[in-house]
Amino acid sequence: MSVFICWSGARSHAVAKAVRTLLKEMEVGEAFVSDHIDKGAAWFASILDELQQAKVGIVCLTSENLRSPWMHFEAGALARGLASSRIEAHCRYRGQPEYRKI
Repeated sequence: MSVFICWSGARSHAVAKAVRTLLKEMEVGEAFVSDHIDKGAAWFASILDELQQAKVGIVCLTSENLRSPWMHFEAGALARGLASSRIEAHCRYRGQPEYRKI
């Protein structure tokens, strides 16, 4: 299972790393925290790719990052991607035509 962990700021980053470690120890699946992007890589494309592959998202909110535009972007992308995949799966299950993405 692919898990995308959103973070912004020092406290949130510490929580994200702890959650990634916990998920790894529990052998839940791959957890992505954006500090693992290789130097020189196209970081935005890497993040978008990980967001698209995510089956689960964890948003590490703190009082410092509640209004962070980046947190809102990642959380919104997660919500949209996860909702779209669930709607498509539901349509296939119910034998309905494919869900049209807007």
